[in-house]
Amino acid sequence: MTRRSDARRPTAAATLLAIVAAVLAAPAQPATAQPAPPRAAGIAWAPCPDEVISTVAEDERDLYSCGSFPVPLDHARPGGETIVIKLVRRAAADPDRRIGPLFAAFGGPGLSGAFVSVNAPHLFQDDVLDRFDVIGLVPRGSLLHCFDSGEHEADVRGRMASVPVTGDEVSSALAARAEYAEACGNNGGELIEHLSTANAARDLDLLRAAQGEERITLLAISYGTLIGATYVNLYPQHVRAAVLVSPVDAELRTTRPLAYDRQRAQGTEDALDRLLRECAEAGEACSFGEGDPHAKFDRVRDRLREGPLELGGGDVATLESLTGMATYMVVRFSGMDPTPIDTFFAHLQAIYDAVEREGAGVDAAALEAAPTPSPAVSPAGAAARTGGAGDAADYADNADSFYGTNCADRPYPRTPGVVPRLADRWEKEAPTFGRAQAFEQLPVCALWPVRPTDAYHGPWDTETDAPVVVLGNHFDGPTPFTFAERMADRLGDGRLIGVADFGHLPLGTSECADDAVTAYLTSLEVPDEEGLTCAPDAGLW
Repeated sequence: MTRRSDARRPTAAATLLAIVAAVLAAPAQPATAQPAPPRAAGIAWAPCPDEVISTVAEDERDLYSCGSFPVPLDHARPGGETIVIKLVRRAAADPDRRIGPLFAAFGGPGLSGAFVSVNAPHLFQDDVLDRFDVIGLVPRGSLLHCFDSGEHEADVRGRMASVPVTGDEVSSALAARAEYAEACGNNGGELIEHLSTANAARDLDLLRAAQGEERITLLAISYGTLIGATYVNLYPQHVRAAVLVSPVDAELRTTRPLAYDRQRAQGTEDALDRLLRECAEAGEACSFGEGDPHAKFDRVRDRLREGPLELGGGDVATLESLTGMATYMVVRFSGMDPTPIDTFFAHLQAIYDAVEREGAGVDAAALEAAPTPSPAVSPAGAAARTGGAGDAADYADNADSFYGTNCADRPYPRTPGVVPRLADRWEKEAPTFGRAQAFEQLPVCALWPVRPTDAYHGPWDTETDAPVVVLGNHFDGPTPFTFAERMADRLGDGRLIGVADFGHLPLGTSECADDAVTAYLTSLEVPDEEGLTCAPDAGLW
């Protein structure tokens, strides 16, 4: 199978990051080509703002359109106030063979589904691009805005350190998170009460109906798989096919959020450990491979835990920047980010050298700076973040949605005071990521102004006519492969595809897996019940 090769690859930058019971319908049949239905009432399609499709190859931009669709603010009051959600559509390249829409939900929460449609040529093979309208969803959470001024937001976020260590740092970080939750309560309006993933799934079913489709094809990535799994279990009669990529553990996430966060920290730590072992085995091919990479990384982390380190030439390494870079290394979209993995190891070596110089009494600030890439960012936001003139910002990532949706879904204890002790304990288990994970969500959600009232907690095993395909990388950090295995096991009929690779997005990185996804989406051919294991197309070095 083939993939479009003439579309421009997006620039990799932006912060990181990462998702029912109903009646059954008649047995699903492989789809046959059908003409595109007329535009459904209620969806207003128009040309996209230039910023939204700026990374799309010019000869493909006429395939793109952006849409607006009103949905009830409160699905319990369908005739009441409405809100408008956004969509980005890449039309099927071969309309005569068109199957229908492929709805795409992305991660975060808060990352725009525009990423999937804009980058569809890098994610899907030609047969999928030819036969489906790829429609990226910008869920309702992206409408939440917690601050009434950019200055206030910058001030609060600037104090929300991700890995506070000292007592003063911890106190400041917790106070900033409390102020963040308060700001969301002050400025979130009635919307803040209706941000659950269940409501996003209900929105999706209204979109299905508005498109004139009795059944939909769904592709979900990372957090988006919670939307997908919820939809599959709420509306199984409307599911033609569904692919859940890099899935969350839906049950654990929505019922035992602290256990879920702890396992995410450990999964990310395990992925980093494996990556450092790969570096050691690569020897000279890895810039950080001389000696013991794991011991060297530990030495760097322990030194930065004591405070910032000058690298020379004005560059400074901190525990926060190291944690961000390490996170990026294990979640980077290897099929979409042209930056070689060794760039990050070279940067680690530069920091390690500075630690060694400092230990030898050398004045690092007087030295010429070593090359320092800017790797502590996520490609997830780069192509999706589309701020600019006009209404382009409506299709962009939204950081407030991260808390708005997670706090609506997850029953965290209302005890932010336990966070420092939790961070100390998790840090012993996951030295690089445990502390950051403890501070990530609990201290905000513990003080969130509204309690979860409309979250979906299962069951997750409602049967669909066609099996649901679950795809994951073996060495994914924030959504470990154990999550993919559990998701496949818990679904009514899940089929698992694993790629023996690092990273958080296996689409477009393994022809074996891509062939299986294409066959499933186009013809409903499913992998064997025992699962399919695929190799990546390229190695780390």
